[in-house]
Amino acid sequence: MEKSNRKLVIFQLSPVTIYMIIFFIIPVFILLIYSMWRIENFQVIKDLTFANYINILKNSLFMNVLLRSVIIGFLVSITGIVISYPVAYIAVFRMKRIRDLIVFLIVISLLSSYLVKIYAWRTILGNNGIINTALTYLGIIEEPLSVLLFSKFSVFVSLLHILLPFIILPLYSALLNVDPTLFEAAQDLGANPVSTFLKVTLPLSVPGIRTAFIFSFIIASGDYVIPQMLGGTSGLMIGRVIADQFGVLFNWGEGSSLVFLLIFFDLIVYSLFSFFLAKTFLKRRKIQIEK
Repeated sequence: MEKSNRKLVIFQLSPVTIYMIIFFIIPVFILLIYSMWRIENFQVIKDLTFANYINILKNSLFMNVLLRSVIIGFLVSITGIVISYPVAYIAVFRMKRIRDLIVFLIVISLLSSYLVKIYAWRTILGNNGIINTALTYLGIIEEPLSVLLFSKFSVFVSLLHILLPFIILPLYSALLNVDPTLFEAAQDLGANPVSTFLKVTLPLSVPGIRTAFIFSFIIASGDYVIPQMLGGTSGLMIGRVIADQFGVLFNWGEGSSLVFLLIFFDLIVYSLFSFFLAKTFLKRRKIQIEK
């Protein structure tokens, strides 16, 4: 009986396993091999070496762009969580009758074109956009603010807008799993609404916060299209540099190395963020339960 159940589980997991091996593990392995090959005189030197990684770490241009990408991705994720958490909270606990409609509208927003949103922000933030026009009309500025477009600000705002649905949905799902009777129990024990939120709701929603962060952070730190169309020179990010290494310079070795360095930095930031959440909320809740 156990053998038949084991065979059934293996059979059910086989399609997923095969898919992951073909479309994830093998491509990543090939990219890893490429990252250890060198380019000399437009010739590929197939020696396994860490020279590409060393050259990138010594190159201040690469490192500045890489760190800028990680910082922008982190700020987008944190800001998105701060904005999205109240939306998810209100949808779950304050608007129960229409929360399905709210989720439907959020999902519908994902169906709109990625490029349309980018061009919309390009229009809004432009010299003749609604922001500059309104500020000029009110007499706050005399000339359009050029800093709004083709800058880090435009990249940040556009990424935040596009990634909000990816942040709201995990938070909504996590809050949906919170048992409302815990709020009543906390109130019976004398906890006020703020204390209930900090000691009950927030710790229980940590898995959703962690998921929302990793979704948005990975996408934001490695995005190519938005920095290309809205970033200009000051908003240059690592996705564009990686694309240039592959498509313009044909230096697949350094391009692959940049990919793995970005993954490495992303993992470090995610690990530190997860550690902060566990240290701040989960450990505090564990101590309270033990008491």
